[in-house]
Amino acid sequence: MNNIDINYIKQTINKKYGLSFSEEKDDFLRNSIKKFFHGSGFNDVNKYVDYSILLNDDQKIIDKLTTNFTLFYREEHHFIYLINALKRVKEKIKIWSAGCSTGEEVYSIAISIHDLCRVNNIKYKILGSDINCRVVNLAKKNQYTYDDIKNIYKKYNKFIIKNQDNFSFSEEITKNIDFKIINLKYGWNFNHKVDVIFCRNVSIYFDVISREELWQRMSQTLLLGGELYIGHSERIHNPEQYGLKMFGINAYRKIT
Repeated sequence: MNNIDINYIKQTINKKYGLSFSEEKDDFLRNSIKKFFHGSGFNDVNKYVDYSILLNDDQKIIDKLTTNFTLFYREEHHFIYLINALKRVKEKIKIWSAGCSTGEEVYSIAISIHDLCRVNNIKYKILGSDINCRVVNLAKKNQYTYDDIKNIYKKYNKFIIKNQDNFSFSEEITKNIDFKIINLKYGWNFNHKVDVIFCRNVSIYFDVISREELWQRMSQTLLLGGELYIGHSERIHNPEQYGLKMFGINAYRKIT
């Protein structure tokens, strides 16, 4: 096998997806590329990479490179902020979970607000998105083990259906949820603004410029007064330049 031009691959991934990888990831990248190269029918690994990128078949590589650790009710303070935001809504609320992984965040949002929305006659829609095809398909599948849901089962079991080998959320919850594959590097084609965005532990994979562009587009996607929640290891420096103001733990409100 010819040598892999790892810098070219890193630059190409960065340009297309905004993802940035340090030198410590070089061996991991090489091994991932080699794994997919075998059996591809190519005799030149760099031509294989070019071909994959040209046909958007590099998704297999992206799926391998993006980690997807998630939990139900991870960083629970954000769900408290969400409930408070909901109290200011009169008729409907639109929520986006950007980087939703296998769906735990999306379903946590839904079961948090469902009863309050029903009592106050508020309609809600939740979009879950991720760049990773595999995890989006798992989120759509809506199947979890008891270990996955044990911390929420007692409180929210009325929304959970026990199947033979797994647990799933009821149609009452899922009817208000959609999942899509979205590349956050190049924006998104929303025809509406949203009230709340969860974008947690996503920007840590971005380079500085892509991160700044992300916050700008997130702000533009929010309604005035809307809220953005980010991960515990993330910060938006000088949020006012994006029309945002910090109001809680890694939480920002759209002010202009």
